[in-house]
Amino acid sequence: MGDRISIQFVNGRDKSVVLFAHWAGESFADEVERYIKDLNKEVPKAQCMPLERRETGTVMLDFISWLTLKGTFRSRVMKGKEWVEVGRVMSSYYIEQDEINGDNSDNGHWIWDLASDQWHTKGG
Repeated sequence: MGDRISIQFVNGRDKSVVLFAHWAGESFADEVERYIKDLNKEVPKAQCMPLERRETGTVMLDFISWLTLKGTFRSRVMKGKEWVEVGRVMSSYYIEQDEINGDNSDNGHWIWDLASDQWHTKGG
């Protein structure tokens, strides 16, 4: 059982890789919206650096970094008889080149349009 979803960023013809989450569900799309709000506040759109230009690969990497800093990817492993937190991505998340190469069967593929700052596609 899962609550599968995939997300991707687009800007014009440019597309990022696709980030899949096996158990995150539509709340993962809410994370994208929170991230974009933070990004727009902290890094205004401009033409200098890749993140300012909203280059899709850079935005996806920054989104993953943002999730990591928030602790979204925290995982636990059993060591002996205790659960120990490790700084590794061990569960729900993975990257593929497109939405077809992973499983988003519960909630579909969501595409955030960086040019318009809104969902281009919601779900499947």
